[in-house]
Amino acid sequence: MIEMMKELLLLLSKYSRDQIITALTLLKTMPDVKDDITVGEIHKCPYCNSENLVKNGVMTNKQRFLCKECHKSFSATRLTTRHGSHLTDATWRMAIEDTLNGVSLKKSAARIGVSALTIFRLRRKILDSIKQGRPFS
Repeated sequence: MIEMMKELLLLLSKYSRDQIITALTLLKTMPDVKDDITVGEIHKCPYCNSENLVKNGVMTNKQRFLCKECHKSFSATRLTTRHGSHLTDATWRMAIEDTLNGVSLKKSAARIGVSALTIFRLRRKILDSIKQGRPFS
């Protein structure tokens, strides 16, 4: 199976190969999640780059932080692909797997339990994040 995958990768253009490798790396580095609370490793404020942060509660199952310099509040997913998403990590993971496996929008939507439009938007976000080199989570 691995040999067949290597052969298939060699048939792709360098750009496509790089995109698949980046997506697989993202999938591999996603943490295994037992619940929907995303804590995230936040070291700097996304607004002023200050390191003077404190935890500021949890909202919609996401850890919030407060910058003591600029007094702005933000979630752990700020400036990532998943920012503003109410979908679970498991849903994102399944969407990435289906995207890499070439599963149709309708089949992926039925498997995950969301609309085809939601899957379309997730795929667009996933591919845009790969293209721009933006962090996933």
